[in-house]
Amino acid sequence: MGEDEAPAVDVMDRYNATRRGEFEEIITGVSPLAVFCSVLCCPLVVIGSCYTIEPKEEAIVIHFGTVTDVITTEGCHYNTFIGRTIRKISTTQQVIDLQTLKITDSHGAPVMVSCVMNYRFSDPKKALLNVNYPAYYIECQASAVVKQIVGKFSYEELKTSNSSFSDECVKMLQPLVETAGCTIQSVTLNELVYAPEIADAMLKKQQAIALLDARSLLVDGAVDIATKCIEGLKEEGIPVSPEDQSKLVTDLITVFVGSTDTD
Repeated sequence: MGEDEAPAVDVMDRYNATRRGEFEEIITGVSPLAVFCSVLCCPLVVIGSCYTIEPKEEAIVIHFGTVTDVITTEGCHYNTFIGRTIRKISTTQQVIDLQTLKITDSHGAPVMVSCVMNYRFSDPKKALLNVNYPAYYIECQASAVVKQIVGKFSYEELKTSNSSFSDECVKMLQPLVETAGCTIQSVTLNELVYAPEIADAMLKKQQAIALLDARSLLVDGAVDIATKCIEGLKEEGIPVSPEDQSKLVTDLITVFVGSTDTD
């Protein structure tokens, strides 16, 4: 039985090794065919092989399927045009306004969230060769990460702990975009509201909490004022019976709490 299983294990080992090496470092080399053709067409090659790289731009040069050069400096450069392909990418700071997503927070409430992400491409070879449409790839990964992170926070925590949310997003997102040669600077909440189906209910809840807080503050104030009033009367030598003290506190609370200004 052991002899029968050995080939299967070897096949899986070779498969896993291939997967691990899928995005290994791409080594630049020389295309013998391009060199040979350049020698044959020397005068023409010299005339037509110059090209320019703009500021904050990097490029890779490919000859007949072989990466022959990586250009990281601006200005005029030379590579034989025979069999040549030049792929360029901007290394400037870039921003993506992630579309609004409906996500369930940690308390199970649906919220509408949109984010702004700042990033830049720091490795042109990875960005141009490892993925198709690098910006779209990064946007998709960012949207998936935002959904996961929002689910760890409540609505109130998201409102008050934006820095924690940003740190969590960058920490989770950066390993996912390394393949695309991207560096994430920040992910910031742009919009945060309750989903329309619960917005009215949550607004009423917030109003109720605010009203209770206001009533509580008024009660505390009324008790404080009554206490100072009673102490002042005693200091002036005016006797105040326990019944009078109780009535004074009750009257003050009724006046303060019953005021229409708090409704």
